[in-house]
Amino acid sequence: MFSQILAAIDGSETGRRALLQAIEMKKLYNSQLTIMHVVETAIRRPTTTYVEKSVVSGELAQTLATLPDSTLKKTLLRATTVLEEARLTAEKEGVKPRLVLRDGEPAAEILREASKSFDLIILGFRGEHPSGIGLGSVVNRVVANAPCSVLVIRHSSID
Repeated sequence: MFSQILAAIDGSETGRRALLQAIEMKKLYNSQLTIMHVVETAIRRPTTTYVEKSVVSGELAQTLATLPDSTLKKTLLRATTVLEEARLTAEKEGVKPRLVLRDGEPAAEILREASKSFDLIILGFRGEHPSGIGLGSVVNRVVANAPCSVLVIRHSSID
């Protein structure tokens, strides 16, 4: 049913839950799993870094090594940590994911990646809408414009 699954994570608890759900669905449907994280920097480089093994030993590591200590470097280091933790979580479950790190506006980048023949997007909803009603802007834009099915993992107050 779902041959290509895109898990868009942000380092939050609901992002972690979305990742766990994506891993389970990957195993259930024998799908390919791509884990994506989007950072927003002032540079807005239209580049994508794909890494097969360790995020911190991929080509992004070379870029990070040349950056002076700065907010940008800290942002990118946090992003690599989010993806590295996701990779380790997936591998503990016997899943070898494809990893994608993008710099840009999150909803736009998720939709751009999803247009590459994905059947399902899974992402978490952090519940930060001021009214407490409705979906956040990223989730809302993805749900409204996705070229495929979208599974939104909500924060549960039952935990």
